[in-house]
Amino acid sequence: QRRGFPPLGVLSLASYLKKYKTEVEVKVYDVFPEQQELLSENFDIIAFSCMSIQYPDVCDYATQIRPVYKGTLVIGGVHTTLTRMLPDWADFGIVGEGEQTLLELVSCLMEKRPDDLTKIPGLLLHNYEKLIYTGDREISARITENGFAFAYQATNDEEAKI
Repeated sequence: QRRGFPPLGVLSLASYLKKYKTEVEVKVYDVFPEQQELLSENFDIIAFSCMSIQYPDVCDYATQIRPVYKGTLVIGGVHTTLTRMLPDWADFGIVGEGEQTLLELVSCLMEKRPDDLTKIPGLLLHNYEKLIYTGDREISARITENGFAFAYQATNDEEAKI
């Protein structure tokens, strides 16, 4: 059941990814699905976006699926942007505006180019027990088809699974 507003930030990420990676299937959830339902989809990447108030729930959920999910787990959103923290269960974190960072991350993973991961601005990753932050990505402003200009720091308050 939907809570509050639609996850506009996550929908923007999904739309951007589909625009530039048409072969990628994207599914957006605005509530946590049952774990078996999510895992049965066999996604290569599951990405979460959250504000700080949602962070404990996201961590609880992701910690439960991590032992059985062998794909890539990503976290982003306001909490990650503000804290620059990457929980142990996450393979990557996205800081700031996530569209281009997520696209580049997905491209590197699909094309099996692990050496290029550290060249993606706005990415957090673990490297032998050390946290690496690749640096800030410039915020972009875009004009949408309906004429709205926006620049944001992934401020949605819902979860996305990609």
